[in-house]
Amino acid sequence: MNYIFLDASSTEVVGQVGTAREFFPFQWNTERNLASRVTRLCEEMLERAGLRVSDISRFGLGTGPGSLTGLRVAAAFMRTLALATGSPLTPVDLFTWSAHTIASSGVTGPVRLTIPALLNQAFVVDLELPLEMPFVSLSPRLDLPGPAADGRPTYGIRHENRDVTRVDPNPAILHDLMQTAAPTSYEALLKALPLYVVPSQAEINLEKRRSSAS
Repeated sequence: MNYIFLDASSTEVVGQVGTAREFFPFQWNTERNLASRVTRLCEEMLERAGLRVSDISRFGLGTGPGSLTGLRVAAAFMRTLALATGSPLTPVDLFTWSAHTIASSGVTGPVRLTIPALLNQAFVVDLELPLEMPFVSLSPRLDLPGPAADGRPTYGIRHENRDVTRVDPNPAILHDLMQTAAPTSYEALLKALPLYVVPSQAEINLEKRRSSAS
């Protein structure tokens, strides 16, 4: 199955394209100029894998948490592609991706995952490894940065500091997650990022045309 994935939750945009046999991870510093470059970034990934948009059977969207601007741009772009091609869209949040990455190294039991937020806060999730399912509903909360008070191992997603171990989400784990079944309906696509992003006017107009034609 061919897929393309985009995570724009930080200024270091992460992308990946994969086939049944191989995958190619990418990373770019967009210098806060993602909107004008997003099409070219996806073209670069497709060219590397020798694919066209018509060859893609699943789109992937990083859902953060992180930069609202980047999330909005990536979500509108990837959801529109999924709608236009009638393809499924797989949302992947950083906590789920990182939890599976940590578990793949043999870590089990209670852990804490953190992502820096504004105003000296952090997005925090406490969970048990391994996760029971590929995708679970992880609800981060805002808390103080730093290690957990109960002594459980604390991992910083793409960051580290005292008593916080860095974890970088593994592209091989993402490749496995992108093989998971994903919904295709318009309503399901909008739910891929419900707390961050409203549908763009282009998405709304496209769905109106699709509904009128059916």
